[in-house]
Order: sequence, then C-alpha cells, then structure tokens
Amino acid sequence: MINITEIFMGLYKINLVPEEKIKSLKEFFLALHPRTLDYNTCVLSGKLYATVLRGNEIGWRDTFIAAITILNGKVIITSNPEHFNRISGLEIIEYY
Repeated sequence: MINITEIFMGLYKINLVPEEKIKSLKEFFLALHPRTLDYNTCVLSGKLYATVLRGNEIGWRDTFIAAITILNGKVIITSNPEHFNRISGLEIIEYY
C-alpha cells in the first residue's frame, strides 16, 4: 500500500495524467491484492528503523515497504537498491 501511495502522490502532484488512466491504475493495483499495514508490519518497521538502519535511515515509507516484503515473502523491485541493501532477508530486483 505504501508503494501505491507513493505512485498516486506523484500522479496527483504532477496533475498530467488523465483521470481515465488513473482509474485504470487503481483497477490494476487492486488486482495485485496489495498487502496492508498490520501490527506485525508496524513492529518490524520500527525495529528496522531503530536497529538495522540506525544512523543511516532510508525513510519511514521504505521501512514499511521492507517490513511488508519480509513478512509476506515477496520481492522489492526498485530503482534505489541502496535503500534496501542493508536489510537482510530481502530479495531485491533493480530496474533503471
């Protein structure tokens, strides 16, 4: 859900994407069955931020993304792998 939030923040911020395309994106993301924040995700995110990433934080949204990914056994696809490389247990695919 955090990734989806970031995408729509950008889309609405630039205000260049027609509403019909935004509607299509909404339907697309729903079809992916996005994972939500839950108690365990919040606890792990806080732990990552306070321990693994201490002094070298990646931002609160990225800690939630990492925690959701770890707890659901999924893969992070990112253009910023350095944000996640310090967190063990993550499979990261970089795109350009």
